[in-house]
Amino acid sequence: MTAAFPDNRLGAFAALSDDERNFMLDLIGPARTIPSGSIIQEQGLPDPGLFVLHSGWAAGTIELINGSSQIVKIHLPGDLMGTPSLPYERAMESFLALTTVEVSELSLTALGKLFATHPRVGALLFVSAQEEQDFLIERLASVGRTEAPSRMAALLLHLQSRLAAQVGIKSRRLEIPLSQQQLGDVLGLSEIHVNRVLQQMERDGFIRRDKRQFEILRAEALRSLAGIPNRKLRRDHAWLPSPRSDEADARARTVRMKIVR
Repeated sequence: MTAAFPDNRLGAFAALSDDERNFMLDLIGPARTIPSGSIIQEQGLPDPGLFVLHSGWAAGTIELINGSSQIVKIHLPGDLMGTPSLPYERAMESFLALTTVEVSELSLTALGKLFATHPRVGALLFVSAQEEQDFLIERLASVGRTEAPSRMAALLLHLQSRLAAQVGIKSRRLEIPLSQQQLGDVLGLSEIHVNRVLQQMERDGFIRRDKRQFEILRAEALRSLAGIPNRKLRRDHAWLPSPRSDEADARARTVRMKIVR
C-alpha cells in the first residue's frame, strides 16, 4: 500500500504541482509499518537507500568504534532520511523507530530519475537538506556553548516549530515520545541531569509537563533562555527552475510508466 506523499517539508519552500506530487508517489516504494523500538536501517549496511517517513517519530543514531552510540537527529513525518549516506558505500547512521512509524523506500536509481526529470523538486530536496544541516549546526553550537537549561529550551522550541510546520498551527502543547535518557542523549546530558533541568524549568514557569506531554507556558522567555536566533524560512525562491513544459510532462509520464512496470 502506497501512502500519500508527505510534502510538508518541500512545501515549506514552494508548493508542489499535482504532477510533481504524483511523480514522487510513483517513485517511492509501498509504505510499511515498523513497530516502536525497531531498527529501520542499521549503520554499516551496504548500498544504503533513502526512506520517506510518512508517520511517527524516528531517531538518527551514530555508533562509535568504542561501542557507544548517540542520537544525533530526530526525524518527523515528511523527512527524507538517509541523505548523509549518499556519498558512502555503507550507511553512516542507523535509524530507530521512536514510535510506530510508516516508511517508504526511495532507491538511488529513482532519485537519479527525479533529478533528471523534475529538477525543481530536486532543488527543493537540496534546500531541505540544507535546512537539516542548519538544525545540526545549531544543535552543535548549543551543546558546545550553552548550559543544560538552554539546550533543553532550544530543543523544545525546535520540536514545537517543526510540529507546527506539519499542521500549520503553532500549539503550546506537544507530545515528545523520547525518554529522559534519550533526551539526554540528544543534548549531551545524563538522564539525572535531564530530570533536574525539567523540574527546574517547571518551577520557573517555563513549561508544564505530564510524563511525555509538554506545554510551553512562556515562549519568548524560553527563546531568550535558548539563546538561538529566531530564523524565518525564505519562501520566495525565484531561482528555482520553472515548472516543466507540456513536452517535459510527457517525458515524465513515460518515465513513470517505466517505473511502474
